[in-house]
Amino acid sequence: MTFDWSTYLVVARRLLSAPFATEHREAAFRSSISRAYYAAFCTARDHVRRAIPVPQTGHAHAVVWSYFRKQADRRAQTVARKGVRLKAHRRKADYEDEVVGLPALAEEDILLSEEIIDAIGRL
Repeated sequence: MTFDWSTYLVVARRLLSAPFATEHREAAFRSSISRAYYAAFCTARDHVRRAIPVPQTGHAHAVVWSYFRKQADRRAQTVARKGVRLKAHRRKADYEDEVVGLPALAEEDILLSEEIIDAIGRL
């Protein structure tokens, strides 16, 4: 049975709305951003795999978003733009010690991920 990567969005939403203690709230926002990204990325990766080989390394992210960017379909190009933006947010959440506006960023990223997954379903 193949895992449905879009279910990470359920986790992202729950992390965003869960009543965490104050000291764990930032971790929940950061994790929500990460799960939202991987819901979109893995859905996109699986779509791209139908057309080209995708490496099983960190380089896969560049390959996937580049594939969408190079397509003639504007919807695919939009997927690429949103995917790159989402990836940048995920990198901030995963690696930067201070991220301004974390709650709003988490909410934005859940919406971006939903839009990416929806657009891929219509390609």
